[in-house]
Amino acid sequence: MGAGKFLLVEALAKELEWELIDANSSLERYVGRSLNEILGKQGEEAFQV
Repeated sequence: MGAGKFLLVEALAKELEWELIDANSSLERYVGRSLNEILGKQGEEAFQV
């Protein structure tokens, strides 16, 4: 976490003119709960790695 992965992917998607879909937000909307609620605090931290 904090290594800049999302910034890199965001820049690449923009350069390639691709739509960027944030899996975290999409999952939360689909399930209707936050990642913390879905995975628990320890699970969310592991998921983000």
